[in-house]
Parts: sequence; C-alpha cells; structure tokens
Amino acid sequence: MIQATRIGTDPSSTVRSARNPATLAYTGETTKADGLAAMSEDKQDLQARNKRLAEFFSKSVALSDKDKELLAELVRGAEVCFANAEQLFQEACLLREHKHFSRSIFLHQMAMEECAKVDMIGAAATGLTLGHPVDVDALEKAFRDHKAKNFSNAYMAKASEAEMAAREANDSKAASEAFRNSQREIHGFLNTGKNASMYVDFKDGKFVSPDDVVSEELAPQIAAVSYYFMTVTYPRLRPLRRMLNEPNLHSELMAGLGKAMQKASAQGTIAEMNAAFSSYLKEIAKAVVAGEKNNPKASSD
Repeated sequence: MIQATRIGTDPSSTVRSARNPATLAYTGETTKADGLAAMSEDKQDLQARNKRLAEFFSKSVALSDKDKELLAELVRGAEVCFANAEQLFQEACLLREHKHFSRSIFLHQMAMEECAKVDMIGAAATGLTLGHPVDVDALEKAFRDHKAKNFSNAYMAKASEAEMAAREANDSKAASEAFRNSQREIHGFLNTGKNASMYVDFKDGKFVSPDDVVSEELAPQIAAVSYYFMTVTYPRLRPLRRMLNEPNLHSELMAGLGKAMQKASAQGTIAEMNAAFSSYLKEIAKAVVAGEKNNPKASSD
C-alpha cells in the first residue's frame, strides 16, 4: 500500500519529467525514466525521438495578437490556480487546528489538484511559445479530471523500489511501467482518501462516516504532502511570467534546452542521460540569475 510520505518528496531525489517536451521545458526538471530514458530503447527509436525534439525546439515563433492574448490568459490562469491553492491550504490548516480532520484532508487534496493545474498550464504555454497550438478543449477536460491531476502530481513522488531497480539496470521499459503503476497507486490513494473524507460509505454491510476513516495521525501527513506541493509549485510561476515579460530570454532558454535534450538522449544509460541534462540545468540557472540581475523588475513581478 502506498504511503503518504512517498507522494511528496524532495524532487532532487527523483529524475522525472512528463513525456510532453513542453512540460519538461516549463518545469526545467531532470528527466523521468519514461521521458528521455525511453529514447534509448533502440537506435531507430532514438533517431526518431531526436528528430521530434529538433522539430519541437527548432525555433521560437513570433506570436500573433490572438496567441499573445491566450498566453496572457494562461499566465493569469496559473496565478489564479495557485492563489486558490493557497486559500484551500490555509482553510485546511484552520480546520485541522479545530480538529475537523476529515474536511481538512479534503481541502488539502483540492489544493494539490490546483497545483497540478499550474503544471498543465505551464506545458500548454510553453508549447504555444514554440509554435504549437494549445488544445483548449483537452486542457478544459484535464482541469476537470481528478485522475489527470493526480497522475500529473505523481511525477513529484519518490520513485518506487521497482522503478529504482529498473533504472539501475538501465531498463527504461520496466522503469516506465513501474512509474505507471505508481501513478495508479497514488491516484487511488488520494482519490479514495478524498472521498472518504467527505462522504458516508456503505461497506461490508456497515455504514462508515468520514470520522470513522480519517484519523488524527493521517491529517498532518496529508498536510505535509500538500505543503510540499505548494512549495514546489510557487517557483513555477516565474518561468510563466518570463514568457510574457522576457520573451528573448525565454527563447534563448528554450533553444538551449532543445539541444541539451538531444544531447542527453544520445547517451548510453539512464544515469548518463541524467548527468548530461543536469549539466544544462546548471547553465539555465546561471542564465536566469544573470537575466534577473540585469532586469530586477522582471524577477520581482
């Protein structure tokens, strides 16, 4: 059974990214086994993935006025989602302080789902700046899909033993399958807990209330996971603002990221891919810091 402490962990202990290159570009995180590592399955697949990466990151485009309006709305949407997550988190803490543990867990879960929306928006916005249309209908559907949001948040969970073993064996297919299993487990854990915290259930011939299921011990564990997602999501608002306020710097970062991904995908093992990609992440950090020093107003927006 999955534990709450496995869901929210230091992202430096994992190597994850969504399969969508836009998500990776937006978050700037190291790669997950089912991302770049999957490219090493065979030479033909590697060449095909390299070609797709080159096409995806080939160049930034001059956005039309309509796309600029959409980008501005996406950035605003991310800000609104995070602001709502903050409110949900604060209200959940108040409920826990007053020993309303079940409802507290429910609100913490909602806060985590709002954080997942920020990542969804970030992926869409990044793709837009690289000339890839936003599938608005798909985004709307994902916003209302609890499974999609929990699956998204699973990328920040600690790797399972099965996934770690597969990565050490350089078995990208097994690592991907292990992670998909983790996604299903995490969604089941969070969704079951959310429903149990709100509704009376009928199980094994007995009625069960939320207070029968949610313990005082579980409440702070879920609160800690929720806090973790709040802390890792807030910094992700900055690259979204950069798309609007510093488009030239954003374009430079995306061009460099595409080259780094292609270079990393050409490595022989998962560990070598991660090392190559991590090297570029350090370069990104330096460029961003330098840009903010030259434009302190943009970094404080």
